Amino acid sequence: MSIASVLTTEELRAPQGFERVVADNGLLVAWRGPGHGTCILAGLLGLALGALLLVAAALAPQTAEVLTTTAAVIAAASAYLLPAGLLNRTVLCLQRPHIAVRQRPLPCPWPSRFQANRRRRIRVVDVYEVSVEEAPLPARQSGGVPAYSLVVRTIGTGREELITRLSQDEAAYLEQEISAYIASGD
Repeated sequence: MSIASVLTTEELRAPQGFERVVADNGLLVAWRGPGHGTCILAGLLGLALGALLLVAAALAPQTAEVLTTTAAVIAAASAYLLPAGLLNRTVLCLQRPHIAVRQRPLPCPWPSRFQANRRRRIRVVDVYEVSVEEAPLPARQSGGVPAYSLVVRTIGTGREELITRLSQDEAAYLEQEISAYIASGD
């Protein structure tokens, strides 16, 4: 029995911050995961550190070249992290014949930090079960609050953790959306 059916017999409401978009070719569910805030914070800290290094370079001319180069590298990383954290959303794409989890609009070099564990697409016809499992995250990553993963079981590849670092309500909602989409046959 799925967690969605245990929580309620009615359709679950979308958790706060989740956006459901029905498109011609399928369904998209978008939200901001906890990693987006981390990305924004890292971008801001990087900009501050870069500024401090530039000040240090001005005060210590003998190390100016090294400090300026380091500041440029940190600023470049921050120039990506800040907009990625502000603009990106995790998107569950249910578009036949595939299910995929993406970061949009900017590409993400490490999707697992933002809940998405799969870069590849999963064929809908191969999915025979969708479930929610408690994620074994260290307390420092989950803040001591239980975290859940959305798991699909597929023909051929077996168990695949599709999305992680979800609350129980978020996981149940996404499980319901995927199960309904698969059952609809659209």
